[in-house]
Amino acid sequence: MAVNRCPKCKTEYAQIHAYCPHCGAKMQGSAPKASSKPSRSRRSPLGEWLILILIAAATVFVYNLAASTKQAPKPSQSAMIPETADSFTTAVNLGNNFMDRGMYDHAIPQYERALDLDSLQPDIMVDLGACYHALGENEEAIFQFNRALAQDSLHVVALFNLGVAELSVADTSAAKTYWNRFLRVAGDMPQADMVRRQLQEL
Repeated sequence: MAVNRCPKCKTEYAQIHAYCPHCGAKMQGSAPKASSKPSRSRRSPLGEWLILILIAAATVFVYNLAASTKQAPKPSQSAMIPETADSFTTAVNLGNNFMDRGMYDHAIPQYERALDLDSLQPDIMVDLGACYHALGENEEAIFQFNRALAQDSLHVVALFNLGVAELSVADTSAAKTYWNRFLRVAGDMPQADMVRRQLQEL
């Protein structure tokens, strides 16, 4: 058994004392002071499971929130296209909208509907012909442009487009005829210079 001796009065003690019970001197080898820092406690397994459950619940909540706020898919463009327009203006506006977006196959029935409602509109015939030409249906395009000229023999856009369409079917003679007529009424249209250059090369 270890014996503690007072450094001052030399009294021996079997028990450990911080100070000598006899003279009050500080004993050597006294027990160290307790640390002022709290000991680090181990985390409870139950606490770890609780954290995991909270994380999982938060993940599910965020996912459900995102799913509920997601916009419903928009209907396809074809589903939004009316089979028949109820007025000439509506049909023309729909045709123009589709044509501007390059949806020529959707523009065609709208222009045809407009012509069913008012068959004497050369501008609509020209637009209809332009749609057919864009789809490579040049014979139908030529028919519509000539149909426009039957209503207005000086329709400048119909004359220009006829020259383009006739070139597409390799009829250079007809293209020259329509483009020369176009130049007589084109004035300072920007297409006029292009047509003159093309005529020089034909």
